[in-house]
Parts: sequence; structure tokens; C-alpha cells
Amino acid sequence: MTQNVDDVHSYDTGFIKAMARLEAETTSQHNKDKIKGFVISCRLDGLAKSTITNYLNLLTRMTARLKETGCNKDLDELEQSDFNQLLLHLGDILGIST
Repeated sequence: MTQNVDDVHSYDTGFIKAMARLEAETTSQHNKDKIKGFVISCRLDGLAKSTITNYLNLLTRMTARLKETGCNKDLDELEQSDFNQLLLHLGDILGIST
């Protein structure tokens, strides 16, 4: 339960849990640091906590799914072909529409 009575949707709790999921992920520390840096940048830019939490969850899942495709690159080394392979994997193997 959230401690902030103004946070009726528990965005603070969701953000904390999303950060914990990132820490539990088996991706490289370099990738975790890049994602955390992105989160800090988003917060400084004034994005809503719900938006940042969504981005954080998406990036955490993306790093996990990239490994499933055999891609072991760090996020800042990815190329368009790596994203294309991920999209095909999501659609063809997992049945997720992209």
C-alpha cells in the first residue's frame, strides 16, 4: 500500500517494484546503469512517474527478450538489425503483435 495519500494509483510503489525487477534481471550491469541513467534523465525532464515506470518496465523486458534472440550486446551497441530480429522473435516465436 502506498504511503502517499495523493498517490491513489500507487505509482510510487509501481516505480519501486519496477526498479527492483531491473535489479533482479540478469542483464549486464552496464545495461542496468544505462537504464538507470535514462530514468534519471526522464525524471529531470519532468516526465510523469507512471510514464517513467512504463519505460522502465519496457526496457527491462526488452533486455530479457533480446537475450532470447541470441543478442548479447549492450544497449548502446545495438543496431537496427538487432531490433528487427527482436520484432520477428516477438511476432513469430512468442505470438506478440508488434
